[in-house]
Amino acid sequence: MRLRPTLALLCAIVLLPLRSSSAQIRLSGVGTLATSIAPFEAFSAGAVQFEFLLVQPPSATPLDPAAFLLEGLSGRFVQGSSQITLVGDLLFYTEGFDGGFSFESPVGTFILDTFGEQMFTGTIFSPRLIEGEFSLENFPDFPATLAVQGNVALTAVPEPSSLLLVVAGGVLLFGMARHRRV
Repeated sequence: MRLRPTLALLCAIVLLPLRSSSAQIRLSGVGTLATSIAPFEAFSAGAVQFEFLLVQPPSATPLDPAAFLLEGLSGRFVQGSSQITLVGDLLFYTEGFDGGFSFESPVGTFILDTFGEQMFTGTIFSPRLIEGEFSLENFPDFPATLAVQGNVALTAVPEPSSLLLVVAGGVLLFGMARHRRV
C-alpha cells in the first residue's frame, strides 16, 4: 500500500516536465523552391525545409490591427547537405487579415508568404503562439521565394532542465523496481 503514493509521486516527476510550458517554440515546415535564386544559389529547384526558433510568449511589435512583427529572427533553410541561415522579420497575421505568416528578408524580399489559419491566441499586443499543425496556402498574387507545401507546425522545444527531470524520474522508477525485486 505504501508503494502507490510513492509511485504516483515518481510518475508526476516523470510526466510533469512533458507538458508544454517550454520557453521556446519551433516553427517548421517544407517549402518548394521554383528556381535557384538569391539567397538560395547553393540550392536546386525542389523541396527546402525551414525552421525558426521563437520565444514563447513572443516579444511582438504590433502592426495596424492586422498583424504583429518579430524582428531580426534567424531562419534556417536546409536542402540535402546545403544549409543557409537568413536573418529577417517574421510577421503573424490575424484571421481578419487572412491568418498565416510571412518571413521577409532585410532587403524586403518575401521568402515565405502564407495565409490560412491564425497561429496565435490573444491580441497582436500580447500574442501567444498556438502549438499544432496549420494548413496554410501561398499568396498567388505575390509569389514568395519559397512556396509552402503541406502543413506548417508550431511545436514546443523542451528545456534541458525538463529533460533532466524526465531522466531522473526514470532512474528513480528503475531503482524502485530493482529494490522491490531484491
